[in-house]
Amino acid sequence: MNNIVLKVCNLTKQYKELTAVDNLSFSLYQGEIVGFIGANGAGKSTTIKLITGLIKATAGEIEICGQNIQNREKALVNIGAIVEAPHFYEYMSAKQNLQYFASYFDKIDNARIEKVLKLVGLFDRKDDKVGKYSLGMKQRLGIAQALLNNPKILILDEPTNGLDAEGIIQIRKFLKDLTAKTKVTIFISSHILSELQNLCDRFIIIDKGKKKDEFDKNHIDTISKNQINTFINVNNPQKAVEILKTQLAIVCKIKDQKIYLHCEKEDRAKIINLLAKHDIEVYGFGNVKVALEQKFLSTIANKKKKD
Repeated sequence: MNNIVLKVCNLTKQYKELTAVDNLSFSLYQGEIVGFIGANGAGKSTTIKLITGLIKATAGEIEICGQNIQNREKALVNIGAIVEAPHFYEYMSAKQNLQYFASYFDKIDNARIEKVLKLVGLFDRKDDKVGKYSLGMKQRLGIAQALLNNPKILILDEPTNGLDAEGIIQIRKFLKDLTAKTKVTIFISSHILSELQNLCDRFIIIDKGKKKDEFDKNHIDTISKNQINTFINVNNPQKAVEILKTQLAIVCKIKDQKIYLHCEKEDRAKIINLLAKHDIEVYGFGNVKVALEQKFLSTIANKKKKD
């Protein structure tokens, strides 16, 4: 396992009677991309603000690259973050904006500014005014700003908000390439769980300020291989569902004239033969990969039952 770059231990944030973060513990390792998942109000943004030093914890500890966050200067120099949508002076060029933000740090020269512009693919547009940039370009410029101080950890809160499909794909590819090139650890919060599934190595689920589950991408892949969500195209879905329920005790539902059910691969032949005996034509099967959304929803539902 790679080196630990962030350690969160028994972190708690209390606002009067509201516990926004509740005894939360987890670690991040060098060079991984970790998805931070939760519904609105789950405590994700509060956790990120605690890690980035924007607010102080009620209890618990945060250690960044071996430095306690109470030693703010030494700890936070290892973090770059976009906590909300990045804001720039639109009448200035990308390079001028980064020069302005670089003035808040020691020893960030033009060479470093040009390097981060190359990393985010904006070097050829560095002299264009930011007001002419697309939303996706502004998001990449925001990441460039967060990378100015060469951090070990990059924290992104909803970095694809407002982007179209092409922009989301570009950001995903860029973040994967960035980690491969620089070994920076990326901690990313997003509501687009399908995109996180394509991007992240590991996932942390949070609900009501508490960690509910933690697993890596292999876990999702294993579930997908062993248990497949299947849809079937048939000429009479209503009749087919009744047959499958009564004779095979299969739980299934109809959506958009397709039958959705849970079955093993080897059960498909049995289903086809059974439906054929009842004069139901099967046009085809399709797999619906077990997605991160399903894992998230089942985790939250199971925990609520236990609570």
